[in-house]
Amino acid sequence: MFDDTITTLDSRFRDPDRVKFLCNPDQVQAYTMSLTEREDPLGSAVIFGDSDITPFSYDVVGVNGWPTSYAMLTDPENLAFGLFEQMELDQTTDTDKVHENRLHSRNWLEGQFDFQIKRMQAGVLVKNIADPAA
Repeated sequence: MFDDTITTLDSRFRDPDRVKFLCNPDQVQAYTMSLTEREDPLGSAVIFGDSDITPFSYDVVGVNGWPTSYAMLTDPENLAFGLFEQMELDQTTDTDKVHENRLHSRNWLEGQFDFQIKRMQAGVLVKNIADPAA
């Protein structure tokens, strides 16, 4: 999977110092565990913490909240923060907390957030990864 993903990415964007594999932390743990089962120096290095998880020199980063069936290879700076349309704002002006702290109001913003890619050719999305809990 790692090799196929790397070779799919346009060679102009394959800088191992910038490009990372982004995935769910459970996937990182499952991959790390699979390496510990190897009977070679790499397995020992992972068990004893002597080696970072870097297939083909690319870091693997666990992102909380990331779906377990997807991964992405891109420069994290290539991601643009975005909001879904349905955002809800609640503003409170007349509460004890507002008056005690001399605030104009207290505001709550609720909604879903999304990361989008700025340059589509600078990233690869990996789909249908097996769930590590299964």
